[in-house]
Amino acid sequence: MPRGCPRRAARRATARDHPPCASPSALAKFADRGITGFVDTRGRAWNLTSYVEMASRSALGRAAVQAHTDRLGAAGVELVIVSDAPEECPRCKPREGKVLRRDGAVGAGTVEVEHATEDDRMVSVRVAGSLPEARAAGLMHPNCRHNVSIYLPGLTRPAGPKKARSRATYEQSQRQRYLERQVRTWKRRPAAAVDDVERKAANAKVRAYQGRIRELVAETDLPRKSHREQIRSSR
Repeated sequence: MPRGCPRRAARRATARDHPPCASPSALAKFADRGITGFVDTRGRAWNLTSYVEMASRSALGRAAVQAHTDRLGAAGVELVIVSDAPEECPRCKPREGKVLRRDGAVGAGTVEVEHATEDDRMVSVRVAGSLPEARAAGLMHPNCRHNVSIYLPGLTRPAGPKKARSRATYEQSQRQRYLERQVRTWKRRPAAAVDDVERKAANAKVRAYQGRIRELVAETDLPRKSHREQIRSSR
């Protein structure tokens, strides 16, 4: 299968969105050690399931990108292009669709490279820096939807301004994540309720937040991810 094949890219994206067995395994290990949650260095409180989901997906995504760029390096490919992903965050947006050096010097500039198919023909390519530099600035952050693919000088045409149609804004996607967390929070409340009044109030909150999710999904093209509203399975 040729490099840059859409089916391969789709498999990588699917693997990032749905880590196969890493989350259940990590959850079991943490549970054995009695860990249920913690606060990170930025003061954010993490539910164990949410943290394991994020860490597993992010580690898998980083490994996929590293393996891909290592293969490109072995083939002598020095330039890559950043994908155009929906609901991109402010940290990633400046580098969407940009050409980067796979490794090497930092900083934007123009490089002269050999044409991908025509011998003895050089082409000028505008690069936005290096991949390590971009990653240090936030690209490929935890839960990042972006990836990189081979850039063929003289053949690859960088996308214009936002070719991929976004389903919603970044803020709307984060709003959905917030509402999903609230559903999970209130689903856990009945177990600690002291009477039927508290249980009914908690269940009412669940229905209210689920209603707000339905409204948000109706207003945008965001998909409803019901599994993220569950509390008894890894997300």
